[in-house]
Amino acid sequence: DVFTTYGPQIGSLVAQNLVMDLTEPLKAAGIEDDTVFDAADLYVVDGKRYGAPKDWSPDLSIFVNNKLFEAAGVPIPSTEEPLSWEEIADIARQLTVKQGSATTQFGLGGGWDTFSPAGVISTMLAEDGQLLYAEDQKSMNLTSNPDAVAQLQFMADLAKEGVTHSPANPSASWSGDEFTKGAIAMVIYGYWFNGQLRGGDTAVGTDYTVLPAPYWSDADNQINPTFTATGLAMSSKSENPDAAWAYLNWYLTQEPATDRAKAGWGYPALRANADLLPQETPNDVQVFEVVSRDAERSPALQFNRYYDQAVFQNSYNKYLQNYIDGSMTIDEMAENIQIDVNASIEDGVLQYE
Repeated sequence: DVFTTYGPQIGSLVAQNLVMDLTEPLKAAGIEDDTVFDAADLYVVDGKRYGAPKDWSPDLSIFVNNKLFEAAGVPIPSTEEPLSWEEIADIARQLTVKQGSATTQFGLGGGWDTFSPAGVISTMLAEDGQLLYAEDQKSMNLTSNPDAVAQLQFMADLAKEGVTHSPANPSASWSGDEFTKGAIAMVIYGYWFNGQLRGGDTAVGTDYTVLPAPYWSDADNQINPTFTATGLAMSSKSENPDAAWAYLNWYLTQEPATDRAKAGWGYPALRANADLLPQETPNDVQVFEVVSRDAERSPALQFNRYYDQAVFQNSYNKYLQNYIDGSMTIDEMAENIQIDVNASIEDGVLQYE
């Protein structure tokens, strides 16, 4: 009756008539446009609200290992003003350590090796009001957009240089784990990652800093969206909707919501709960200040309702190997990814319409 979902999945669930319109009961419970952060709009389709995040994170925040910066003689950037993606890439190159062709210390991790590259490209495009997908979401516009191809190349070049993970330099686990072990200088993750670090019981200790999300072309247009926004929705086929609603309301707006905020494993959806986030240590305060600023610059991205972004990620990883070994140009890589994604979107359109 009540189930866990992710914000980017709501459009697909609505297309399949699997979720209940909760606009009015959520409004009565205090969840409406002016009481929640914009990320909660991932649960809104055509003006109707079908659920809400239990919590979320601006997912492109940058966690810095201070010790590795100091060892490399690289100053830790300002926590007040965002850097460009190119500036982050240049710093990551300075912090990358190699033995022959193998990378022993990566300059940058997380981001598109954890979330789909499609989400990162969508973020970069959104700064200028552009979309990765057509307005009706029935096709992806990658090859026809020079900005999108340039953004794809930005990620692929860092992998080719061994600055980030790739099929040629895979992670033994995941970038977050490697960061906690002191093997990656910077990772791109959300507020939730601070929950793994704030106790100081990893190799990083408490010697870390969080930076605002980078920007692609204009610092004034910098955004830091969420790619997950885990939350709750109700089945349109619920046989006991009153009890289901009572549970969903309790979990999203009452004691469990305030308890989650105090625990600090995610940014609350309700604005009123943001001040409950941990601010007990210098790290807590520094992270809270940066992420809270970026939380106000976190619009709900366009996610495609007709396919799973894992298709883009799998296609990217497949053709990235060809790009790295020189057997494929970036334009050819983009064309192949677009073919794979649009085929998957076409299947989804046939299934849902």
